[in-house]
Amino acid sequence: IFTVTAQQFEEHIASLIQQGYGSINPDQVFAFLTQGKALPERPIMITVDDGWRSNIDIMLPVLEKYHFCSTIFVTTGPEAWIFRKFEGLDRGLTADEVRDLHRRGVSIGSHTVTHPYLIEMHDEEIRKEFLDSKRTLEAWTGVPCRFLSIPGNFYNRRIAQIAYECGYEAV
Repeated sequence: IFTVTAQQFEEHIASLIQQGYGSINPDQVFAFLTQGKALPERPIMITVDDGWRSNIDIMLPVLEKYHFCSTIFVTTGPEAWIFRKFEGLDRGLTADEVRDLHRRGVSIGSHTVTHPYLIEMHDEEIRKEFLDSKRTLEAWTGVPCRFLSIPGNFYNRRIAQIAYECGYEAV
């Protein structure tokens, strides 16, 4: 349900190009929402969660071929349940790989450390997930980690407020 083949992915990107879409990143969306800065005609943001090695091997060559930018929201803990679940099929990104992706123009955002179900957690546990992930990604890339993608997209105002308190500018 959440995956496509490499060929399907390239067909999708080629179709977007043919239809006149242009890729944008979270910085551009944030500037549009907060400062009214213009977006290109027919903008689209390509994002993926978790941070898998296949993002480098399969996704990135297609996006680079078509000059599309992308954002990867990285789960920083190598022992996160999401990586254990698919062990043998793919693996999580290493610090060096995240660093290289950043150098190649991929936007890097947080997807927490362990990919937890945040709704059931106490505030301090959530805060630790957010801050540890943010600090790790900033150390790996050398730039502020401004954006957060919530695992499973299960969150509420309390969680969004904690994210803001931890220094994320948008969820």
